[in-house]
Amino acid sequence: MMLAFPCCLLLATFLYPQPALAAEAPALRQESSEAAQEPDDGRTQKRPQEEQKKAFDRLTSPDKKTLQAAIRLIEKGDPKEGEIAAGIAQAKELGEAAIPMLLTSVSRLEKVERVEHLWACLDGLLHDGHLHLAWDLRKKKSPLVLDVYLLRRYSDASRKDSRMFLEEQLALLEKEKDEARKKALHYEIARGLAFRGQADQLDAIDAVIQADWLTRAHELRADFAGINRKPLADKAAEYLQRRPRKEKIASLHLFELFGDKDQAKKLLHFLSESDTSIRLAAIDACRVVVDGEAPLEKPSMTEIIERAESWKSRL
Repeated sequence: MMLAFPCCLLLATFLYPQPALAAEAPALRQESSEAAQEPDDGRTQKRPQEEQKKAFDRLTSPDKKTLQAAIRLIEKGDPKEGEIAAGIAQAKELGEAAIPMLLTSVSRLEKVERVEHLWACLDGLLHDGHLHLAWDLRKKKSPLVLDVYLLRRYSDASRKDSRMFLEEQLALLEKEKDEARKKALHYEIARGLAFRGQADQLDAIDAVIQADWLTRAHELRADFAGINRKPLADKAAEYLQRRPRKEKIASLHLFELFGDKDQAKKLLHFLSESDTSIRLAAIDACRVVVDGEAPLEKPSMTEIIERAESWKSRL
């Protein structure tokens, strides 16, 4: 059990339920009176009133042993026997006091490819209002996956300080010498700021599209599902002027993610391209932006030709 704390703090913890982090898209959160006063940033999540905490609750000595055993189950347990699920449940029962030890276990669980189970624990324990406490507990050389996880949580939260925090982290990236780490962190920051209407972050997202679309298309589409396109549409349309083939295809994917139907006519000439990949990307952009339908799944050449002609007549 956790050590005793003032009744007001326990009451506050009881009153504000822990939000869960969705796997692919931001989860819905109830809007609070404070969050309602903030400008609309296109998010579907709203934060509950933040608790003013200076530190997480502390574990008692018996609870430390319980948590250590739970982490061992997550790390080495047999999933067929339900041991991982049991470890997750045991960790969650300890409440927010378990968070510091869970954060220090990230590298350990990443090595055995079970870190996603640790995220399952944190999703249920780490309140949006306490993200700053988790961020401050990171080591100087924290695991990349932990920084990515916490940046994603900040991006998906409706904390009043989320934009400022993300902008501060963006400025700090200039000192990052590891290019792979820099790229991963920049994407997460750019995603969060794009959801807050900052079109100047599309360059970073475009770089990821150009490099990784073939392997991450489903992830990228899920990452920006439900975004407010209006503040980003003009900038997204500017990319359609590019001529190199790779950039041209990327610009169509970018327009699919952030474009607006009022500018869909700019896709017209792409539908007449002889390059099948360009035509397909244009068709998918039309389907998503104009009709709100899903992209095509492995269409035949005949289907691509027919749908391109159909969209030409519509636009």
